[in-house]
Amino acid sequence: MAMEMGRKNNAVGFPELAYVTFLAGAGDDIEGVVGLAKGLRKVKTAYPLVVAVLPDVPEEHLRLLENQGCILREIEPFEEFSKMIYLNADVQVYGNIVELFNYRDGALYAVLDCFCEDIKMMNTARYCQEELYFNSGMFIFEPSKKTCKDLLHTLKLTPPTPFAEQGSKLWRYTGKEENMQREDVKMLVKKWWDVYNDEPLDYKPPLMMRAAWSR
Repeated sequence: MAMEMGRKNNAVGFPELAYVTFLAGAGDDIEGVVGLAKGLRKVKTAYPLVVAVLPDVPEEHLRLLENQGCILREIEPFEEFSKMIYLNADVQVYGNIVELFNYRDGALYAVLDCFCEDIKMMNTARYCQEELYFNSGMFIFEPSKKTCKDLLHTLKLTPPTPFAEQGSKLWRYTGKEENMQREDVKMLVKKWWDVYNDEPLDYKPPLMMRAAWSR
């Protein structure tokens, strides 16, 4: 169904720019993707959200994403978009970031990531000084099979970093997690749920698109 969904979307002339996120398995990360789709819609973005999915994503989750206007793609290199912004499923967008698509072509853009304040952990200061790391939760790139091949080759030759993504997901927050009882965290969680539960933000396809999908 994922590839069929993609053909229907392309048939009605979707733009060459898009946001993209990733989904695997039958867990509750689907909540994050739905929240992201609604958040992008709230800021009135002009471009679609592509969800790259693994085969283990259940049918009901695919249908939910389809109903939220997402373009579904199986995990494999695809070059149908000229430029994309990757967003983690636990990211929420509170302002229109469309201007990021205007960054100069031919480069990958991301925010530098560093944990230099915690110099006791795995000698982090040394890593911060000698290597450049970027936050993998958001970056701008141009889909390319050659670049994908080069990255996979480099991955095999590069030792892993000592850093790993940890922390409570917004939709799993209970207020009892370690270091998560702060008022600013509670405010962020409330803002996320406000977007997620906002029914007017649910996707409503244009009449022309509904007619195309019904064929």
